Order: sequence, then structure tokens, then C-alpha cells
Amino acid sequence: MEEIKRKHIGTYDIIYHKSQLKCTERPGDDPASARGFDMNPQQNVLHYAKNQVVDDYVVPIDFDIHKNIRVPMRDGIRLCGDLALPQVPEKVPAVLIWTPFGKDKEYMAPPPFDLEEDDKSHEADIAAEMKRNQGKTSPWSIPHGPDAMTFIENHYAVVTMDLRGACNSEGDAEYFGNGQDSDDLCDAVEWLSKQEWCNGKVATTGCSWIAMASWYAAAKHPPALACIAPFEGHSNMYRDEYMRMGIRDIGFARNFFTPGYTYQEHIRGLMQEYPVWNDYWESKRCPLEKIEVPMLITVGYYSYYHVRGTFEAFQKASSKEKWIHINPVGAYEKIVDPEYMQDVIRLFDHYCKGVDNGWEATPKVRLSLLQPGGSPIVDRAEADWPIPRTKYQKLYLDAATGTMAPEKPQESQIAYDTELEHPRYNNVKEIFENDPLSGRAEFTYTFEEDTEVVGTMELKCYVEAQGYDDMDLFAHIVCLDENDQILYTEGEHKFGYTGPDNRLRVSLRALDEARSTEHFPEQSFKVMEKLKPGEIVPIDIQIWPTGIKFRTGTKLRLVIAGYDYMGHPLPGGENTRFQPDNHGLHVIHTGGDYDSFLSIPII
Repeated sequence: MEEIKRKHIGTYDIIYHKSQLKCTERPGDDPASARGFDMNPQQNVLHYAKNQVVDDYVVPIDFDIHKNIRVPMRDGIRLCGDLALPQVPEKVPAVLIWTPFGKDKEYMAPPPFDLEEDDKSHEADIAAEMKRNQGKTSPWSIPHGPDAMTFIENHYAVVTMDLRGACNSEGDAEYFGNGQDSDDLCDAVEWLSKQEWCNGKVATTGCSWIAMASWYAAAKHPPALACIAPFEGHSNMYRDEYMRMGIRDIGFARNFFTPGYTYQEHIRGLMQEYPVWNDYWESKRCPLEKIEVPMLITVGYYSYYHVRGTFEAFQKASSKEKWIHINPVGAYEKIVDPEYMQDVIRLFDHYCKGVDNGWEATPKVRLSLLQPGGSPIVDRAEADWPIPRTKYQKLYLDAATGTMAPEKPQESQIAYDTELEHPRYNNVKEIFENDPLSGRAEFTYTFEEDTEVVGTMELKCYVEAQGYDDMDLFAHIVCLDENDQILYTEGEHKFGYTGPDNRLRVSLRALDEARSTEHFPEQSFKVMEKLKPGEIVPIDIQIWPTGIKFRTGTKLRLVIAGYDYMGHPLPGGENTRFQPDNHGLHVIHTGGDYDSFLSIPII
């Protein structure tokens, strides 16, 4: 029987289950062969000399790694980290990399990275990332993190720390948020700033989880945190990932999300216990408006979980000094790109070392636009995000013709069967070419001139369920050429990206009036309103941000479905797909009294 314990906090419980001493939950793993940990790893110092060769890498600077340092938290728990310290006469700032993936990267995906073609586990995904980076980075880079040597050779200490409950860090592990994890990160920042080698300044950087942790800690204002450089990370755990728009998603709801030997937050159990918004989920929503620290955000358009939260962090943070760099490729590529990382060095030099390097003149927004089927437009300077000159064009849905247009059509409706089977394919092109035209509704708009669609789309439409009391709706944007052939960019994990999407459990459609603004509807997810037979209700969905240039004659197609039409690139096969709760028919009402529309942002 699984070992479970609970911690009561105010109005909710956090559920924990016993960690496993293996690195993944991959089906078929033999627990006897799982990799374990030295319960009391020794602290020692590893010396590296300039021009020394390590794994075919030539070391560019004298430095030491202080292995397994212990960093005390406010409650007495000690976290385990590695400190890489350049051998230079001056005191240096610290770059903190806060990770659940293992500071000793072999815990998560050890060499030689032998992968089976059909291995879709998260461990295989991490291994693939590390394999891609071999020869491009130093031996001291970790998954989803920067190459530590980027900072060491620029006279920064780099501290890679296993968060609470991960690997050799003590305590019980939690999924980021406004509670224990962000308190720990703040404690680590302050402890590092007081070490004799440190100049009193600390910065953070990293992708995904590592970036998310930065949001939550920055909102608590640890005095020594000089700046942050997050590379994509959502900021609302319910809305954007685990219960995305009210629909349960087990994709990264890991049963055991990190190697360890204590207890870990049982996210799947909590998803079942708390299907609607409560104080637990509120504790996982970052109060972005409290962030005041200088920051440089890096983001692309096609990260499966991170896009909306990353753009929202830039929009809502109260920082007076904030920049966003929007790239045509993913953050995982940029964080190991030495040329790109010079931007981060310039930011850190300015705020951690006081270097007058002209950083303030960097454009607040550097915009890239995808041109599906062609080369992207990159690094165009803009004043703000959303782009201040944005105009929102309503395209009204017409069920009778399957089109969209600026003029309102006559009343009509279209229905689709939600109980059809839809197989999983390997990329968006296969999906488009093989998934039969059934189980969904499509509405197409043809551009009469070159048009840049940049920002957040809004879908408002009237829907009805026939044969059930709820609906899980998935809305996808698909780019097409003049001949109705799919246009796409390579996207995350080479799966392909053809436009943004979002979804909604219709019973959780009620808007949060305090947080919703024009063009940016926000659901509260607090009240479940089941549908009555024959009831037609309006829904309002914020489609995730994008930046696409459509050429004259190309098309934008809105697909509304009862399943995740364009699929997703994440590892895990069938086990990571959304699990919609649909039965019977979905009916989309358009025209007349039902002004269903898609609002697109045009610059």
C-alpha cells in the first residue's frame, strides 16, 4: 500500500506520498535496478585548472567545485548543492539554479543516453536534451539549465541546488508555489549573499521549473536577489498545466517528479481531491503584480505549457526594469547558446556588478514573428507587450459556410460527435493529413493582404451539449496556404507548431470579473455550472499568445473539437493525453442572436 501523509494548511490539505529511489515512473521499471543515492554524500572540493581537458572540454578558467554544500533553511532543514567558484581575487555574485532534476545530472538521465526510438518517458526526453547538448556545453550543464561555465568564466559563482526533497536535499518536496518552495529559495538567496566569497548579489536563471521558481521567490522580495532571467515558465499551475482550463491533464503531473528518499507532493491525488479552484490552487498562482526585481524574460510561441504564463508575467509584473525577448525557437535552445547568453551576462553584470554597459538601452520588447512555410522575422524592437498599436478584429463564425468574416451572418448551427476515436500521430502534419474530418467544427478566414497577427486571440461562442451535462472544448488555430495545405514550423520536440490553442471545461466557464479585462477573459474556476438539456450558453476563451505573419491568400482556420485536435509534443504517449469528459453531441451556434466570433490582434 502506498505511504500517504497529509499536512493541513488553513482551509486545505497537502497530500504527500513516499518518494521512490528511482528516477522515473516508467512502466516496467524494476525497482531493484533503480538508482539510489548516498544518504550522506561527502563534502569535498574538486579543483580544475585552466586548459585542463575534461570529457574533451578544455577548461577556460581556474575554478573549484565545492561538492554537496549544505544550505540551512529557516526551519532547520538543509538543502544540498554544488558551488562552482572561479579562482579570482574579487568577490563575485552568485547565480542560483534551483532544480528538481538533480544537480548531479546522472540521477535523471545518466550517460550513455541510449534511447529506444519509441521511448516516450520523461527520462528519455531529458536524456535526449542532454545528448543534443553534448559537445555544445561544458560537462557542468544540467537539464533545463544554462551551461554553468558561461557564468564561471565571466567571474560568477554558480550554485546548482536540489530543492527540498530532491535527491540529497532533506525534507518533503513540493511543486513550486507561494509556500515552502519559494520560502526555501528566498532563504538560499540570503544565505549565499552572506558567504565570504560573495559580493552580496544573487541572480537566478533557468528553463521551465527553474524559471517558475523564480517568479514565486521574486514576489517575496528577498533583499539580495538582484535580478532574474527566466526562460519560459507558467505562473498559474491550475489554469495552464495540471488542470488546464478545468480539464485534468496528467502530462507532467508526475507521480514521483524528482528522485529522492523522503516524501513528495502527490499532485495527481490533489488534482482528484480539488477539481475546482480553492485555496490550494490559489497557493500555486504566482502574484505577479508583487514582482519588482529587474528581469529579462526569454520566450517562444510554441512551448506546450509555458507561453501564456510567461507573457503574462511580463504584462503583470510591477518591475520598472523589465525586458522580454521573443524568439522563433524554444528557450531550451537559447539557454545553451553562448551568443544568446551574452545578453543574460550583460543583464547580470549591470545589476549584480554595477557595470555601466548600456543595458538600459536594450529594447523592452524584441519581437519575432513566425512565417509558416518561410523564415521568421527576428528581433524587431517594440515598445511594450501587448504591442501598443494592436487593433482587434472580430471575425464572426458562420456554421452554414464554415467560414469567418467581419460581417455577422444569419443564424445557423453545426454539431459534431464527441465519442469518435482519434489516434495519436507523431507530428502536426500527420494529424492534419490523416485525422478524418469528423468530431470537430472548422471555420476559415482568408487574408486579403499581408497581415501580422501578434498577441492574444479571444474566442467567444455559443455552445450546447446534447446527451450530457458538460463539455470539454478544445480550440486550435491552424495556418493554411492558398491550397488548404497546412503551414507549420518545427516547434517543440520537432512535433510542429501551426498556431496557438486553448480549451475549457464549459461547466467552469464563469469569468473572474476582477481579473478579466477587455480581450483577456479569465475564468475563476470556482463554480461548476452543469448544463441543462437544450441550454445554450456563451463561453469566452483566451487563446494563447502568438506572433504570425500571414501572406496574402493564406488562411487562418479555427478548429473547435471535443478532443485535443493538434495533439502535443510531450513524452509519455497515450498516458499524457488530456482526458476529456465528453459524451453525445456538441452544437456550436452562430449568427443572428448568437454572435460567436474569434477576435484576432493585428499590428
